[in-house]
Amino acid sequence: MADGWLLSVLDRVTLTLPPVPPAPPSPPMATPTKAPTDPDEPPLPPPPPMDWARMPIASSPDVVMIPSFTIVTVEPLPPPLPLPPTETIPPDEPPSPPPPPMDCAIIPRAPFPPVTMRPRLVTLTAAPVPPLDPVPPIATRPYEFAPVPPLPPMDWA
Repeated sequence: MADGWLLSVLDRVTLTLPPVPPAPPSPPMATPTKAPTDPDEPPLPPPPPMDWARMPIASSPDVVMIPSFTIVTVEPLPPPLPLPPTETIPPDEPPSPPPPPMDCAIIPRAPFPPVTMRPRLVTLTAAPVPPLDPVPPIATRPYEFAPVPPLPPMDWA
């Protein structure tokens, strides 16, 4: 019999909320109008694109996400009331063309965290092998060198 009791309780509660409705749009505002332009003078072109380059940055720290076991469900909110009708004023002149896109080059970063591979530490053991029998002695003769030829004659003239 155990000395004590081990009690493990894991409550799983689910909380589900509907998405928050979007913020209502801001009411229309009157904008100051420009003086009428000369039809012979077209609007100025947009500025040229800007070329921005960025240096790489240090990688972000590792993030550990702990699962949450508490989830609560709530009834969805009613839809927002529609906005009252408003009067719209047509624009005095056509809008200017949009500015050109900006060429912002960013050096890519590595998408995955570094991986460390640990070496396998495996030790194989086996019974020792018995030693081999010694090689029997072989009768040998001493090595005989070939006779050295005589030296050539020297001419002392």
